[in-house]
Amino acid sequence: MSHENAKILYQAAQDAQQKFEYFLTGAIGAMFAYTAQTYTPKKLDWTTSALEPVAIICFAVAFFLGIMRLDCLYHHLGISSQQAQAEGDSKEIEKALRVIEADPLLRTPWSGNNPLQIEEELRRSRSRAESAKPILAKLDGKIYSYYTWRNRLMVAGFSLIVVAKVATPYLDTTQPLTKQTDRKASEPQELTTKVQPISSSPKK
Repeated sequence: MSHENAKILYQAAQDAQQKFEYFLTGAIGAMFAYTAQTYTPKKLDWTTSALEPVAIICFAVAFFLGIMRLDCLYHHLGISSQQAQAEGDSKEIEKALRVIEADPLLRTPWSGNNPLQIEEELRRSRSRAESAKPILAKLDGKIYSYYTWRNRLMVAGFSLIVVAKVATPYLDTTQPLTKQTDRKASEPQELTTKVQPISSSPKK
């Protein structure tokens, strides 16, 4: 595979990754907005109803981490491009330097035919490429950390919503007692009337 084809495939993979990151971050934000909008504030207790505000917090933090990850990816892409440009310039300058050593009268785009100036430009290009490495390593750590915690909080938020919305009728032990009490209260009470016997005295 040629260098140009590899570059095209790498760019296509980066574009696909960015689109997926935008989609996932948007989905988390939409889930956070929907959950926060449909949530009815109430007094917190130790039942499954307390899981819903925790899920909202998980979605909010996951959405924030997704935004931070996108920001780091954007900076990583820019610095990677600068590093690749500096490394490419270094290779071209090395090639030009060898040409100048073979033919001193030949001029190059890098400082004409002066070997000392060409070597200085080569040193600056290598320095730019090397200085980008620690920055990229730091960004890689942040990107991985944001990725890990975003996914964990996203899964936790979905799990809490499922438990709070779907499994509440099956896990809430107080609900059957309430229904039974309501049923008894709604039943009509039977009126008990005591019929007293009528005593009739015989006529004299």
